[in-house]
Amino acid sequence: MKPGHLSETEIQQYAIRGENPAPAIAEHIEVCETCKARLANYRLVAAGIEQQPKPVLDFDAVNLVLAQLPKSKGSLSWNRFFMYSMVCLVSASIVMPVYLFRKLFINMADGISTLFLYAISAAAIIILLYKVIELYKKYQKQIHALDFN
Repeated sequence: MKPGHLSETEIQQYAIRGENPAPAIAEHIEVCETCKARLANYRLVAAGIEQQPKPVLDFDAVNLVLAQLPKSKGSLSWNRFFMYSMVCLVSASIVMPVYLFRKLFINMADGISTLFLYAISAAAIIILLYKVIELYKKYQKQIHALDFN
């Protein structure tokens, strides 16, 4: 048997869920009149709650919530247009000199194969583009955090 009275949680779980309690809890409820009365009260409350009719809504909650949501903007916003144009501009400013001066780069590194130089250049361009896009997205998040509308 459990010493002292049972906790409210133990009695609620036993009353509402009807779970098989630990043997010490079952023994305590059999012997202790106070805990037995509290268990009966919880069972009465649980039965009363179950007998209440389910609430019926006389309105369409989905449409009310959807009406409160802000309207979506067009598929092409100026922010995206600006971002893509900046990416194209940065890409062109990197790719064009590499393309125009490719023979100079190749002559500077005679011992290195052309394919290796192109691979290094491509990797550098990809990393640079990734960092520029990441920086721009961080900037946009900060701007949207400041926008209180």
